[in-house]
Amino acid sequence: MEIVLTNDNISPPKISVSVIIPFYRELNWLLEALESVYNQSYNNFEVILINDGSQEDISIVRKKYPLVRLIEIINSGPGKARNVGIELAKGEFIAFLDSDDLWTPTKLDLQIKFMSYSDFQWSHSNYERFYNDKSKVQKVDCSSMQGNIIPKMFLSCSIATPCVVIKRSILMHDSSLRFSETKRVGEDSYFWFKLAEKYPLGFLEMDLSKVRMRGTNAAFQAYLQLKSRADNWPLIEKLKSDYKTVNSYQFIIVGYAFCKVGFDFVSFFNLKIKAREYLSRIVYFFPYVYFKTVSKFYN
Repeated sequence: MEIVLTNDNISPPKISVSVIIPFYRELNWLLEALESVYNQSYNNFEVILINDGSQEDISIVRKKYPLVRLIEIINSGPGKARNVGIELAKGEFIAFLDSDDLWTPTKLDLQIKFMSYSDFQWSHSNYERFYNDKSKVQKVDCSSMQGNIIPKMFLSCSIATPCVVIKRSILMHDSSLRFSETKRVGEDSYFWFKLAEKYPLGFLEMDLSKVRMRGTNAAFQAYLQLKSRADNWPLIEKLKSDYKTVNSYQFIIVGYAFCKVGFDFVSFFNLKIKAREYLSRIVYFFPYVYFKTVSKFYN
């Protein structure tokens, strides 16, 4: 018997990867990010673009990339935006890309193969940092972040959001595995901690993503670094029962205690932004050098 295939009896192919991109500003960078996705050698994916209350006109996205699922929300921060994307995702895997960052053309191809033929529920890779004029590129070695990354992730965590791919099933079965929606900085580190509590982290020793460095990066702002580590103080205390006999834990608690006290000290003066950042740089100098030094011995 001959079977005639029509649009009515052909099931659409199952989506393999859901790519989640939060957006707030810099349309040109967003278009570059989308181009890096649609130039992938792997093509079984959907793109979920979360417009996080941006005031920019992004109508060109609909014209240039009509298949993008564009979701509009009020400005709530990247954590909330990514969580909205997670709930809407249909793919077997979920991959994250910030709207100012880029992927190399084989990123999905290589990482999805790695995930498909391994037991890891989440993975990441090395990446490159680049600057707006693209004259300077820094390679970032993330090899220390694999397997069981607790508690060493609290000394130095090199996981970059655009490098991460997660099996969607573990997120659907556990609603606590989400980005923090109350943090405007460090919302991703919180998520990595929740994942690392339950699953070892897979690692690909390849540069598969490119992270844009600019003056507003949280990594460049001492006040935000102090705040992020101070906000994580409850997590550090939570580790006491499991890791108090681990040598690195003693070093971790000292560094974070200094950050908590330092943040409270800076906040006490209620300074204007520039003055606050200047004081934060002075206060954060010691913990910054401390964490850099100690992490070399435990990576």
